[in-house]
Amino acid sequence: MKRITIVGAGVYAATLCEQLAAGEANEPLEIVIAAQNEQRLSVIANACGARVAMLRPDWRVAADTNLARAVEGASLIVLLVRVGGLAARRYDETFPSLFGQVGDEGLGLGGVANTWRTLPVLASIARTIRTNAPEAKVINMLAPLATTTRLLCDAGIDAVGICELPITTEEQFGGNADLFDYAGVNHLGWFIPRGKQGERVLAAAADAGHADGQIVDRFGATTLFYYYRVFNQAAALRMNCAFKPGRAAQLQGLTDRVLSDFQQRPAELSSALTKRPTPWFDRGLIPIMNALLGGREVHGFVNRPNLFEGTRLVPQLSDRAIVEVRAMWNAGGVAPRAASTLTAEAASFVRAVSEADELAYRGSTQRIPAIIQQAVARLPLDISAGDQSAIVNAVCVQDVARAA
Repeated sequence: MKRITIVGAGVYAATLCEQLAAGEANEPLEIVIAAQNEQRLSVIANACGARVAMLRPDWRVAADTNLARAVEGASLIVLLVRVGGLAARRYDETFPSLFGQVGDEGLGLGGVANTWRTLPVLASIARTIRTNAPEAKVINMLAPLATTTRLLCDAGIDAVGICELPITTEEQFGGNADLFDYAGVNHLGWFIPRGKQGERVLAAAADAGHADGQIVDRFGATTLFYYYRVFNQAAALRMNCAFKPGRAAQLQGLTDRVLSDFQQRPAELSSALTKRPTPWFDRGLIPIMNALLGGREVHGFVNRPNLFEGTRLVPQLSDRAIVEVRAMWNAGGVAPRAASTLTAEAASFVRAVSEADELAYRGSTQRIPAIIQQAVARLPLDISAGDQSAIVNAVCVQDVARAA
């Protein structure tokens, strides 16, 4: 029986397991859910097992607080950990406002803080995987995706990062893979029109409000909503996607209700779960898992090191940058597709973000606050030199051991 290990995911492991059981996998599977809190894990695993049993009685669901045991023999490992839980997400979303910035757990100042907090914990996870499941394929969904995927790859693990947002964004403006190249970094990729037809589709998307016309004119391309939200608040207001505080607290309340439902009725779908759609599962992760398990080949996107078979997937970024590009997925793995050259304005922006990621990665793995300050300074944000040291203090004050 082939083993798949899910590390983390919280109450949403039930959604993931049910969607996987309803998918294309033909052979029996063992799904092992790994997490640290034994009592909470038991409740979640019982709910997962009950939902899977109704769809695939020949599958097995198990739980383990011992990561080494959980990953041993796994052919596929999915990482869905949030170091520090929703309290950490709340911190990433709130402290940047002290400096006039938008908080996010994967980008900007919040992304730097998350990198500082998460990489030491992920390094331990990576060592365990490398020792106990050296042949496993690893799908990473930990924010910030660039720095966490970089750490896994540097640890010698067969890992890639994935995100559903390029798929759902492209569908919104009616584009397709033949009309647009796609290149960038996670949550900050750019759709670059190919030829006149692509340009017409992009112009129509701007007219319909699915892309910001001023950004299209400036960059010659369109991007994902996180650019507007974190790096261009004026555009976020125009696109009606400005950051709204309190999201982490809302998710905590939702999680508490789902856990209560699981304890009382593990075999029933919690109504609270349905209040939060999970497109990162049904549009991103599940089709890819099905493809890797022998289902139909699917088009998607992948985050991986830029240098691939001697060629840079995104020409304007460094070899070691973690880039997001189009890809095809099948039972043999993933085949990334090299992107055409970014427009000059988009390349300048993405390069700044990528270089900030590199500095945040170095500063966090070496535990050097001075390098974190360099990362903050490199971000394409309007941050005064006087604020930089205070931001570094806010980033590095976190207790990593407690967060784990």
